[in-house]
Amino acid sequence: MPENKVGSVLLFLFQAVMFLVAAVVLIWELGIFEPSNKKEFRFKEWVEIGGGKFVKFGHFEFLIDEQNQRVIQKIIAPSILANVEFDKKRAKWLKRDGETPPSSMVKLIRATLPNGSMRLKVLSECVVFSGEDWFCDDTVNGIALSKAERGIGMQGGNWTGNVMKFFENSLNAELVGWKVSWEFDKFRCSELCYYGTMDENRKAMSELLKN
Repeated sequence: MPENKVGSVLLFLFQAVMFLVAAVVLIWELGIFEPSNKKEFRFKEWVEIGGGKFVKFGHFEFLIDEQNQRVIQKIIAPSILANVEFDKKRAKWLKRDGETPPSSMVKLIRATLPNGSMRLKVLSECVVFSGEDWFCDDTVNGIALSKAERGIGMQGGNWTGNVMKFFENSLNAELVGWKVSWEFDKFRCSELCYYGTMDENRKAMSELLKN
């Protein structure tokens, strides 16, 4: 077979594979085949504990049960068994390449995670019209909110309630709209990402400004 034909075949196969990958990612991103009564959101939360800084990659799922007027929350991530890893870019910046987070820090961040019994919760005081329109006057597990900040739901398919306002107003947490973006960020350091101690980060920033 002439070289130009071989090249054309390889190019066609490459384009076909890329098209297939793009189609699969788009279907997954849009949740085309997901049941209409299952809703989810993903977020990042920056946590300071024990003098260390972490990022939690959260993934919450909600099953809307219209018939029984209830909503069931499931915490997908971070898992209680998730690895705690050093953020690669931050480790390089702090000159700690290849290091792992101190065991004391790992214990502290794991202590903040919901245990097995808290990973599933039936939300109370719910009014459910459909998977796109519902509201529960309750708190959700995995987010430290006061009783005054309770309330989560959807209106016309858009998230609403004080839990969503928390993400809008918080400087330490943000919703991630695109699944691919969330997965890409999480890929760097698992569901629990260690950024080093606050003192280390301040010193590194001070040295950077001096230079």
